[in-house]
Amino acid sequence: MRKLLLCALALMILSFTLVSCYDPANPLGQYIISDHVTLGQYLEISYTPANQELTEKDITAALFDLQDMHKATQNVTDRPAENGDQVTVSYTADVNGQTLSSTTGETLILGAAKTNEKADQYIDGFEDAILGLSVHETNTVNLTYPTDFSEKKFAGLTCTFKITLISITAFSYPALTDDFISKNTDYDTLEKYVAYLHTSLAEKKKAEAVSENLNTVWNQVIENASFQLPEERVQKYADQEQKALDELAKKEGMTVEAFLETKLNVTLSSYQEYIRSVCERRVKEEFAFYAIAEKEGILLTDEEFQTKAEKLSDYYGSDLDTFLKTWGDEYIRITLQGQKVMEYVLEKAIPTTK
Repeated sequence: MRKLLLCALALMILSFTLVSCYDPANPLGQYIISDHVTLGQYLEISYTPANQELTEKDITAALFDLQDMHKATQNVTDRPAENGDQVTVSYTADVNGQTLSSTTGETLILGAAKTNEKADQYIDGFEDAILGLSVHETNTVNLTYPTDFSEKKFAGLTCTFKITLISITAFSYPALTDDFISKNTDYDTLEKYVAYLHTSLAEKKKAEAVSENLNTVWNQVIENASFQLPEERVQKYADQEQKALDELAKKEGMTVEAFLETKLNVTLSSYQEYIRSVCERRVKEEFAFYAIAEKEGILLTDEEFQTKAEKLSDYYGSDLDTFLKTWGDEYIRITLQGQKVMEYVLEKAIPTTK
């Protein structure tokens, strides 16, 4: 979970600083590429293709998402909490009488933790301790955190949880009728909307599978290569990320330390360590892009750059000149060169079955 949040903040910072990250000169022009990267195997890499099969479970989930957008809520005071309820609780987690964690106003949907990205937030038994409680009732249970829990200070600990139920909210969902579909989608019948979902979700799953396959193969390319990274280039990117972080924190009226603690529950040193790894990876990819492009004769042409850049600018709802001025001509060129190299490498890779 923390890694996902770190990635999200890094992406937010990247979008905030693309102009400052852009070097108007050829970013690798000052280097002899072979001095900084020795390619390993990058062609005919074996990989297990990502699953792109569309299932009825996917369709059901999409239909439920639509229902969920239009659900009705009701405050419940006359019965205990049940699966499917949204509950608000306060709790403490104690070890040997010492409180390690205390939370007031935590909200969760009972029975949903194991099906969403916050699945590791609630340890086994936590939700069970809430089920059956009425509003203002308290339950005390001993629960053990898994050894691989995301917050290391809790991993493996057995804590005494004192949980008080503050409120219960029940949901009711609209029926999937033609009338509901016609009022809330661009289709006039459930049948037509389901047909649309089959087509659109199949395309989405295919695109996601291609992206996953590309990342799998490219990660192997990077792992197979050896690098001697120019420190000044890595540090340049790290400094730019730090500057952007400083500005984001300033906009929030916080110190950088407080901003990171509040938004991500991480320290400045741990975030800087993470950003350092991101910047090192970025520089590795730059050198790998151009090393493979030169070796395979697949350097991006001016015509390709123009065509692909126009498509990107359309995607972002901008004219080409404004788009290039905002993001930087060379930054876009590196991105598109990298895309061309990665697609070439995936095309030459060998899919295998499990």
